[in-house]
Amino acid sequence: MDLFIDQFLNGIGRGAVYASLGLALVLIYRTTGLLNFAQGEMALFSTFVTWWLTDQGLSIVPAILLSVVFSVIAGALIERLLIRPVESGHNPLNVVIVTLGLFLAINALAQLIFIKPGQEALQMPSPFPEGDFAGIRKETIGLVLVLALECVLLWVLLQRTKVGLALRAVAPNPQTARLVGIDPGPMLMVG
Repeated sequence: MDLFIDQFLNGIGRGAVYASLGLALVLIYRTTGLLNFAQGEMALFSTFVTWWLTDQGLSIVPAILLSVVFSVIAGALIERLLIRPVESGHNPLNVVIVTLGLFLAINALAQLIFIKPGQEALQMPSPFPEGDFAGIRKETIGLVLVLALECVLLWVLLQRTKVGLALRAVAPNPQTARLVGIDPGPMLMVG
């Protein structure tokens, strides 16, 4: 029974990670109307940036915060410089091709910058404390709490703010949103 409970709790922790990834995919699609095949590679590169910052001596929480800032800026630049020019062609395959190209390019760039030949597996410190609380690993509790916080913050953003309303208006119909005074360009960049 102990093994079952341990595996069940490990599954909840890993499920929280998968739920966060699924939430990210759905969020991008619902706020922009685009399917970004490079989203996983963008997260991979951001994770490598976090690892590099911790390897340079920065503690994990500031490293995560700095990599989030880096990710927001990089995502905005990618949308502005690569996605937007081909999006205006009114052919959804253009964006698919660009995001597939970004998938390959970001993956290769991450390997080129961060992975050295013959290097062993990279280790990044956990942002959660070691040990158990009431028989549950603190890492599992932390992952579930982060997922819950993400869900609450995204719900507040999308349901209770003007930015969220604008994002929800632009995704299904940018032309109609433009008629009521919402500029789709910045909203798609925010999304």
